[in-house]
Amino acid sequence: MVRIILPTELSFTSVLARAPMLDSARAVGGRDQVTVGGVLNQTAPCFELSSQAARTAARITVRLIAKEKPGTCATFAAGAFDYSVAAKSLPAGVYDVEVFHRVDFHDGRSVDTKIGATRVEVR
Repeated sequence: MVRIILPTELSFTSVLARAPMLDSARAVGGRDQVTVGGVLNQTAPCFELSSQAARTAARITVRLIAKEKPGTCATFAAGAFDYSVAAKSLPAGVYDVEVFHRVDFHDGRSVDTKIGATRVEVR
């Protein structure tokens, strides 16, 4: 099957972490796109965010990536990101959407966690 890279549009704000401090995500379909909104529990000054999306047949994978910035966090801070990622340029149809949060640490470690999956309709 052919994997198609999709353009994404990411927006986010830094917020204080809230109990129970669990990552979350929710996907909804729209006109020519799927939008994922969620919370990533990583501290804003310590991490840069980016996003990726790809489609293989009727499956869309959306990945929010937090990359640690070396030397920016000498102490623990309880922060989080509220974010929205739009995966664009999709033909109309019904898609299975999987959402992952990946955290890349400056020491080379990477943690990729599946946050959720749902079926959405794109118009």
